[in-house]
Amino acid sequence: MAPSTMHKDSPVRTLAKTTSFRVFATTATMLLAFALTGSLTTAIKIGIPDTLVKLLFYYMHERLWQTAGFAELKGRTFYKMATWKVCAISSTITITAIVNGGDLRFAFKLGPIDTVIKSLIFYLHEQIWEKISWGIERKGDSNKKEK
Repeated sequence: MAPSTMHKDSPVRTLAKTTSFRVFATTATMLLAFALTGSLTTAIKIGIPDTLVKLLFYYMHERLWQTAGFAELKGRTFYKMATWKVCAISSTITITAIVNGGDLRFAFKLGPIDTVIKSLIFYLHEQIWEKISWGIERKGDSNKKEK
């Protein structure tokens, strides 16, 4: 059952979304880093801090999009994806450069490719979660819904 447009995600739902997205996104980043470098060590060195930073950023981004004005925005998925991608590419490039001793050339190679791949992942992830009613707090309900 798809949630109505008049809803707010519970913090537990946000945490579940954050975790599920990070699994897909981290896998994509590490596979891409491995494909570009041929080094599993480099892929892991990028993947671990990328995951930790983005878990926090993604949770905060999700909670921000639950605030008034954003929750009912027309074209919400697109704008939500675009704002997340700005946060994500900035942190990916920064982390990649730091992990690789300041190698901005590699960071600017990985970052944009990673962004394109994960934009599709993000969009599909949002579409799937829009069909899941678990953890939705409907406006006007005094009781929180944790189905």
